[in-house]
Amino acid sequence: MSKYVFVNISDNHFKVWGFDLFCSEIDNSGEVITYWGRIGISMQYLNKNRKQFDRYHDAFDYARKKYEEKLCKGYKGFPNWLYFQMIQSPRGIASLIDKISQMGYTQYWQNPKRKTA
Repeated sequence: MSKYVFVNISDNHFKVWGFDLFCSEIDNSGEVITYWGRIGISMQYLNKNRKQFDRYHDAFDYARKKYEEKLCKGYKGFPNWLYFQMIQSPRGIASLIDKISQMGYTQYWQNPKRKTA
């Protein structure tokens, strides 16, 4: 699992998205698993999609492209261990949303294409 999940609370969307990137040592193939859903849903109930690639480099490029798309849409990176710990209770979800709304774009990940004031 990657170190971060990406959350979007702009326009009351309350979405979460993340990805995992795997490489096979046998044939250098790659696999990307993406997951998405609403903030507050536990990992086992998030929607998941698995995409296989013949080369790890292609899988890496795909994951990076998706990651950049999400940042351009307003998603913010958040440490996954903290996210999944906070969604255990309604009070934690409210605290999570408050913390995300106060975050700057460069706190965890920086998007070079996005201009901030």
